[in-house]
Amino acid sequence: MTDGNARSLAQIHLLEDLSAAEIGRLEQACLWKTYAAQEQIIDRQSDTQDVYFVVTGAARVVIYSLSGREITLDDVNAGGHFGDLAAIDGEPRSASVMALADGEPRSASVMALRDTVIASLSQERFLQLLSEHFTVTLRLMRALTRIVRTSTDLIMDLSTLAANNRVQADLLRLARNNMVGDNRAELKPIPVHG
Repeated sequence: MTDGNARSLAQIHLLEDLSAAEIGRLEQACLWKTYAAQEQIIDRQSDTQDVYFVVTGAARVVIYSLSGREITLDDVNAGGHFGDLAAIDGEPRSASVMALADGEPRSASVMALRDTVIASLSQERFLQLLSEHFTVTLRLMRALTRIVRTSTDLIMDLSTLAANNRVQADLLRLARNNMVGDNRAELKPIPVHG
């Protein structure tokens, strides 16, 4: 890539309060890879506990039921990160294998939505970062809190709304997360019927 930001963590929201020298040390500790659109970043059987920073592009976290039905859990745009849960607790990725109340296992993966540069940081170095920088830890706790709140909203929607209202609620949620102006959102790629 010719973009000067292709190998820079300066735009990663989680790391905003770090000095340029600290960012530079993290950049050197990362493994860098460019993924093409629709290429898997983390596959269903991944057992790594690395944390991934989306430097450019975007990634989608999806979960699959045994029947193969795909459900989008999150889109992570440039400046975002994923993989922190496995790095924190050392357990298999929540986006690797899940079992719901009915006992049916679900597996998930993360794929690039368009050409995407990813920087991966080892679990050991990520935990060191958290122990040395309270501001990063606080940002991470706030991000995890947002996930819990969003999950609670989704559970409430599934429990109380009819199918057409769930679709409307999901579209509004996607729009809120993809605003391109005061009263305009842009959803790319467009959600599929499923």
